[in-house]
Order: sequence, then C-alpha cells, then structure tokens
Amino acid sequence: MNKSTKMEKFLDFLAGKGFYIILGLCVVAIGVSGYVLLFGGNGGGDIEPPPVMRQNTTAPPPTNTLPPVFTPVPTQPPASLPPQGSDRPVIKDDPTLPTLQPPVLPTITPIEPPVSPIPETPPPATPKPKPFWRRPVTGQVILGHDPETLVKNEVLNLWRVHTGVDFAAETGDIVTAAADGTVLDINSDMYLGTFVTIEHDDGMVSTYANLDEAVSVIIGQLINQGDAVGMVGETAGAEMYETAHLHFAIEKDGAAVNPMDYLP
Repeated sequence: MNKSTKMEKFLDFLAGKGFYIILGLCVVAIGVSGYVLLFGGNGGGDIEPPPVMRQNTTAPPPTNTLPPVFTPVPTQPPASLPPQGSDRPVIKDDPTLPTLQPPVLPTITPIEPPVSPIPETPPPATPKPKPFWRRPVTGQVILGHDPETLVKNEVLNLWRVHTGVDFAAETGDIVTAAADGTVLDINSDMYLGTFVTIEHDDGMVSTYANLDEAVSVIIGQLINQGDAVGMVGETAGAEMYETAHLHFAIEKDGAAVNPMDYLP
C-alpha cells in the first residue's frame, strides 16, 4: 500500500470517530496537568489529601456573664470669662463699616370714601352787642370840642375853651344815658346850669348840662344805657342868648376828651 493510500485512510479516520478519540485524550491530559500543578508542589512527593473538617466538641462559654461596667468620665466646667477690666478683649465698632439703616417703608395713605356734604345750618343770629357809648339826644352837633381855642362868653364877658359838644335839641327833649354807670353827682352852676354826672367803667365820666331842674335820677343810682337822665332845659345862664341845646362832655381819668371820639 502506498503512502497516498495510508494518508487517505488516516484522514478518513480523523474525519470519523478518530477526531473524538483524540479530543478526549487532550482533555484528560489537560486535567492531569492541572492536578499536578495544584497539589504536586512538594517536590514530587506524595500528594497530601485535603484536610478533613472536624466538629468542634468544646463547650461554649457560659452566657450568664455580667455586662461590662462603664465608669463615667467627669466633665470639665466651661471656662469662665475674665472679669470686666481685665485682659478680656473688647469688641469695638469698626468705623469703616457702613451703618445699616432700617428700610424706609412708603407711607400708605388710606383712601376715604367720598362723603356727601351735609348742608350747613346757619347759626342763629346773635343780637349785636350794644355799643359802649350812644348819643344822649338825636340832634346834630352845633358846637364842637375845642380845648385850645378861647371863645368869649357875651353874658359873663369871659374867654373860655369849649371842652364838650353842644347838640341841637328842643326844650323838653328827653336826655338819655350814653353808657351804663352810676349817678355820681347832680348839681347846678351859672355856666352849665343844671347838670348830672355819671361814672362809667375804665375811668370814664360823662356830664349832661343845661338840663331842666326836674332830673329823672338820684345820686348813687345805677343806670343803664338809654335810661332817661332828664330833659333839655334853659338853666345855663351863661348861654341864655343861645338856642336850646344839650351840652355833653366826657372825661377819662380826670382829663377832658373829645366826645365824638367815642360816640357813633
């Protein structure tokens, strides 16, 4: 048999069962080599069998032992701060740091609902207070107050100043008090005739002259403004050549003043 025939048979063997036989031999060889490597490191001596696990027959320790005792560790008290005035550090404000200001909140003005205007009731009319002074008669001034100019009286042939005012009037006209006061004097002389003097507040004194002798008041009587003092007469002998009139004068603190500065 030639070489080609043997080769063909060998190849046919490998292609059949021979392949598996060779594969099995390789696996066995690998397993033996691994076993030798693992358990054969003692220089080729006998292979020691693996150790046998034995059951521990020693009795366990008793379980009724006391628990461990813990000794408390004393704690150290906190270190106290050094007293004031010692080397204790003092914290001061840093002037370089900005001062925080509280925020300024906007002012909210409440809006009130519109209110219907209430018609105002006019206050009751109050009576006007009476003036402090009023004219004792209704006539016009016929001779004014002139404390500087001398006037000659033809009856007495004397030069005198006129320290009052003469009001035109008719004989028998009612003369009334120019202000509230007290009757201070009732008298008569050649120049003024019958006259009544009334004391008022604030050091004021009024004189009503050339009255009829029958006056309507008495000394010490309280009199109200507008009350009758007397009537216009013709008792002033020094003015007998003149027409009927009322001579009226005012003094303040003893000095003659112009009556028209006080009368309306």
